[in-house]
Amino acid sequence: MNELSKPSTFNQRIVGYLIDLACIVVPTVIIFSTITNNYMYKALGGGNLDSERYSFESDSGLFTLQNGVTYLHSYDAAAGTDQSKNGYELYMDELFYYYNDFLPTDDRAVKSLTNSDGGVTTFTSDDFVSYFETKVLSLPAVSTIDDVTDEAKIKQTGDVSYFKYAVTGGQIDIHSAPVLTDEYQAKVDQGDSVTLTSLRDYFFTSSSSYGGLYYVNGYQDIEGSLDNDSTLVRQTYASIRSSNSSMYRWMSYIVVYIPLVMIFMLIIPLSMKNGQTIGKRIMKTAVVGKDGYTAKHSNVFFHYFWLFFIWMFPVWPNLYLGILTFCLINMIDYLVLVASKTQTSLHDKLSGTKVIDLRCSTVFASEQAKVRYYEENPTKAPNAPKLTPSEQAELNRIAMEDSILDLSTMNKNREAAANMTSFDEFEKWSSHKKVNLHKDDDEEEEKDAPLSEKEKKDLDDLAKLEGGAPEEDGDETKK
Repeated sequence: MNELSKPSTFNQRIVGYLIDLACIVVPTVIIFSTITNNYMYKALGGGNLDSERYSFESDSGLFTLQNGVTYLHSYDAAAGTDQSKNGYELYMDELFYYYNDFLPTDDRAVKSLTNSDGGVTTFTSDDFVSYFETKVLSLPAVSTIDDVTDEAKIKQTGDVSYFKYAVTGGQIDIHSAPVLTDEYQAKVDQGDSVTLTSLRDYFFTSSSSYGGLYYVNGYQDIEGSLDNDSTLVRQTYASIRSSNSSMYRWMSYIVVYIPLVMIFMLIIPLSMKNGQTIGKRIMKTAVVGKDGYTAKHSNVFFHYFWLFFIWMFPVWPNLYLGILTFCLINMIDYLVLVASKTQTSLHDKLSGTKVIDLRCSTVFASEQAKVRYYEENPTKAPNAPKLTPSEQAELNRIAMEDSILDLSTMNKNREAAANMTSFDEFEKWSSHKKVNLHKDDDEEEEKDAPLSEKEKKDLDDLAKLEGGAPEEDGDETKK
């Protein structure tokens, strides 16, 4: 075990991971929003599918087209200055138009249902209107009504009874929009704001996207999310185009996202020393084996393979579910890190690695490398005695003396050599001159060492050449 490898702090790992997250998410958003979502998406046909879908929704009367995108209507409870009807009346008119006029006549609308026995049921105009009145508004079936003059028999059943069938010439007129019961019509005539608001919310509840009849039966039906019924089939024209355009948008997204994940979560860390990502490099952390030594390539690969696997959840076709799963797994991973005594996360345990703090760690390739390091630096060994400041200063002084030459001795020898007139003279001088790194020792040796016979003879010869003879102590020459 490498005792010189210290685990990284929790903050280091979190910040490093967020940096890696930014390295992937930010370029993905920029490239997707400016390039692939515009050019690739349209090249695949997504733009045409959107146009067809929005045209169908707008023609249905349930949506309004603004800047190329459709939106559901939202009316006030009471009529505004530019509205001739109250909000609930506008909703009723639009829903009745959708089921009575649009679906039976528009060629894009589904008008048949394939039965389980292989037969096909074709829907008529009466079928669509009957579906709206009996299934959506919960009015009683016409066949069950025996007295149209009894309001209780022709009004809505259930907890809410706002509407009743329209009666014309003593007969129920299913091709006319249902009308208010006598009780609520009287309140509306009086301009009762509570009644107008409750009627408006019956069709459209602003606090919920699926709050009222308008949303539940109009929006879901045209989007293809309303369940099949034995008497009517849900519409698929808009839903099919919505599904296909979503697929093309998803393709435009993954062609950017997956390569960026591979670059930042596989290629870069597998190419860098000690498996560092951009975030780990900035935060001074590294990936090593669980024993603290340099991790094997296979361990580093599996360390990032698990992370790569986690990062693939956001590319699920259901983006929201994928992102939710991604966040949940990351939360579990870091909860394991916090609870671990060795400060290792779940993907660390699976890959046999750990993340260390390079600011206070020394990474060794093996146990043998660590032993050699301790031999060269015995004071850094875990069991080495602790030196006092004065002892450490003395060791530093000795090391410096052993490594620095005495410059005064070197200069003196250089001056002596410069005064010589021949190479033979230099050879004779250098044969007895030894350079010592310690100046004081050199001076003592030169002062105390007696001259040999050969050295005396050399000095005599030199004196004769100069015109004099040396004294016996060798200090002066006589002229």
